[in-house]
Amino acid sequence: MVRFDSNILLKKCDEKNQSVSNAVYTIKYLHEAGAKVILVSDWIKNTPELHIKPVTDFLSEVLQTQVVPVHGISFNKLPKMNGIDKENIHLLENLSNIKEEVSNCLEFARVLSSGVDIFVNDSFSNAHKVLASTVGVTRFCYASLAGFHFEERLCLLKNLAEASRKPYVAIIGGGNLYDKATSFQFLASRCQGFVFVGMMSFQVMHALGVSVPCNLVDHNAFNDALDIVRLARDRNVQILYPKDFWCRKKCDPKQLQVFPSHGILDGWVPVDLGPLSLDEIGSMLTNCKKLIWIGPVKFVDSSKYTNGASKIARILDQLSQNNCEIIVVGTMASKLVRQEKSSLSFINIIENASVVWEFLKGRKLPGVMAVDRVRPNILKTFYFSKLYYVLLIYILQGYPFEINWNSIYSDPAQSLVVDIGSGNGLFLLEMARRRQDLNFLGLEINEKLVLRCLDSIHQFGIENGYFVATNATSTFHSIVSTYPGELVLVSIQCPNPDFNKPEHRWRMLQRSLIEAVVNLLAPNGKAPKRGAKPVVAAAKKKPEKVTNPLFEKRPKQFGIGGALPPKRDLTRFVKWPKTVQIQRKKRILKQRLKVPPALNQFTKTLDKNLATNLFKMLLKYRPEDKAEKKERLLKRAQAEADGKPVEARKPIVVKYGLNHVTYLIEQNKAQLVVIAHDVDPIELVVWLPALCRKMEIPYCIVKGKARLGTVVHKKTASVLCLTTVKNEDKLEFSRILEAIKANFNDKYDEYRKKWGGGIMGSKSQAKTRAKEKLLAKEAAQRMS
Repeated sequence: MVRFDSNILLKKCDEKNQSVSNAVYTIKYLHEAGAKVILVSDWIKNTPELHIKPVTDFLSEVLQTQVVPVHGISFNKLPKMNGIDKENIHLLENLSNIKEEVSNCLEFARVLSSGVDIFVNDSFSNAHKVLASTVGVTRFCYASLAGFHFEERLCLLKNLAEASRKPYVAIIGGGNLYDKATSFQFLASRCQGFVFVGMMSFQVMHALGVSVPCNLVDHNAFNDALDIVRLARDRNVQILYPKDFWCRKKCDPKQLQVFPSHGILDGWVPVDLGPLSLDEIGSMLTNCKKLIWIGPVKFVDSSKYTNGASKIARILDQLSQNNCEIIVVGTMASKLVRQEKSSLSFINIIENASVVWEFLKGRKLPGVMAVDRVRPNILKTFYFSKLYYVLLIYILQGYPFEINWNSIYSDPAQSLVVDIGSGNGLFLLEMARRRQDLNFLGLEINEKLVLRCLDSIHQFGIENGYFVATNATSTFHSIVSTYPGELVLVSIQCPNPDFNKPEHRWRMLQRSLIEAVVNLLAPNGKAPKRGAKPVVAAAKKKPEKVTNPLFEKRPKQFGIGGALPPKRDLTRFVKWPKTVQIQRKKRILKQRLKVPPALNQFTKTLDKNLATNLFKMLLKYRPEDKAEKKERLLKRAQAEADGKPVEARKPIVVKYGLNHVTYLIEQNKAQLVVIAHDVDPIELVVWLPALCRKMEIPYCIVKGKARLGTVVHKKTASVLCLTTVKNEDKLEFSRILEAIKANFNDKYDEYRKKWGGGIMGSKSQAKTRAKEKLLAKEAAQRMS
């Protein structure tokens, strides 16, 4: 099964294009080698020519091979293809309309991969997504490989991260700095210059103190822009922003004029880079040896104005002819570069910018992580060769890890013991200490655990143990086959990675792993090595059994008073962690000590039903988060730009913050005050009930400062306040106020006289009862 990229094969017909040629080459390579090829992909089904029949005709023309459509794919059903011959290539229906594809449904992935032995992912544009056809199917196939197009894009991504040539300059376009801010830490560690050419440039200019129009600035990203400026100054990274813009008048779109970046007048919007900006960019890029252009030169309604982007593309074309390494990322930038590129220039192009941004943020790409290994370039030399089947078996067994066994083990000729899924490595480390006559190798997929185990090896000076971070189900053969000694034991102590999920049961015992172990394991596990002296069997002596003195062996007695578990709860005798002990001591101390009424009133909280109605009301007036505020401000700015009336009244929201709520109570603006019962220290709010009663404002005490925090998008909140509500909620709000007044304001005098605590433990109560019983007995004797 080949997951191809529809953006490459269905939209680009230029065979000379490297992306198209590699995508076509992957399918042709598999088909002409004798494999039964099934194609899957997703494409936008908005025009008649992109239905499955026209798509198969188009692919047949591109591949020069008959492509047969396969109809009837659904969530739990796939057409039978066992009887289909290998002469034709088969294309499944469009996956874009199947919701199980986007949600990575395992059942759909199992149905999609039924009858598939090898999965080839050649859709690099979806590498940042978790799809059933790119990630889910890998769990049900024997091997998951990368196609030639996928491998080429992956090499470009790796090249992008290397600062092999300097100066290295990044041209950054587009907008949405808030989501891309973490990427600049990666770029700043490798680049010597930033050139901002899109809407993002206004955020940077605002952070640098340049006067720009407020409607062009995203205020949520101001702190991120400041961090980028500080980071660039700390690392001596030069920042270049546009000095002038071509601007369009709002009322007259045909009227254009050049404005300096700090002097854009009201009623004008930037649409393209100005001549001075382009000259500065050209002069800065003259001496650079490596360059990346990511993001479009896009401003407000600038789709018709591409003069600046075209000029940058021409500059890059000239630089590429002067031995400058250039990588262009993004659809719009790639299109302009292809138009301006000459035959002498060579520019690397990555069409999908989302994949690159995810990579720059330091996140792992799910599509890359799901592929077991990338096909080696050596296979290209055996194209059309009979050695293909030998190499295919070799690939299924795994790539050859370049491990220098002589540097790992002091004696590589010793027999080898492999532990698959070694975890924290404690078992293998202890075995390596006890058995110096064996070498031990742990294979673990968790890189952090492997690094910790390797640190332990260096710390304790172990010379017969080692750990490798790898997926053993696909790379076991490639690792162990190069070992010079014999493999005498393979252990899988935990075949179930997650006991709570039945679908993961025995997931590690894959067919490819079992076959590799059987092929490499020595007969009976004790075959003699070449050149080694035969072992003379000594007289068998019964070994002495070593017993642990800490555990005394005693036979169980099930008679009366024998080995039966006690009925008493023994949890109080367990040695709990220090934090748990402190929590329990604090709780018991509150029960033992006499608590003053001012503090004891916080134990009387609102009942569950009334609290539910209260929080429903509070959630209706929940403050807006960053995304909602950004959307509201954008709508307001758009309305101002269009000349529409703007509503200046602020929304009604819940007020929070101890100082703010106190001010509202003192000004008699608060209508309801909600206090948390577990504020620490309690002195922060112990005076609030008295202040509310004096100002005749309803108040209540509810459980959980964390629950109050969820209302205002915070981790915790000590106190909340409502100043007013909408007309449609006033009736319900008045009912809640009446119930709260009856439970708290009207009972204030009762609560201020009632002390709390004074509850003694079970031993003290028993002593008190015994003392009372003795006093009663003495009194009875005196009476008689």
